[in-house]
Amino acid sequence: MGLKIKMEIITDLQKLKVVSQEVELNDLNKNKIRILALEMRETLLKNRGLGLSHVQVAEQEPLQLFVFFDKGFNFRVIVNPKIIYKNNITFCVKEGCLSLPKKEIYVCRPYKIRVRFYDENFEKHEEEFRNI
Repeated sequence: MGLKIKMEIITDLQKLKVVSQEVELNDLNKNKIRILALEMRETLLKNRGLGLSHVQVAEQEPLQLFVFFDKGFNFRVIVNPKIIYKNNITFCVKEGCLSLPKKEIYVCRPYKIRVRFYDENFEKHEEEFRNI
């Protein structure tokens, strides 16, 4: 059975600046997050993207939800992320964004961060990410 909701990527810069809301960790939201994550995955695949924030597809009330394909092309879901450490070493790379089609800009980020988050099953994790 296919997904019923077709997600459109938001390109309006004002809408992209909306602050996302923390997800309440309950069973009802767990199902909602699973469905949203699958829809976002399909949107990524359709548009040949690697990562997508809920802000980029939510018409209203964006959630703290991020999905991406890691370096091994495994699909990952991150809910309510909190950066708890970032080092002072940065790297800059030219990249595109699904919300800014046909534009590439240089983005500078910390080389290493540590993040606390929940997965799509609301299991808590703490993980270090490098060069992302």
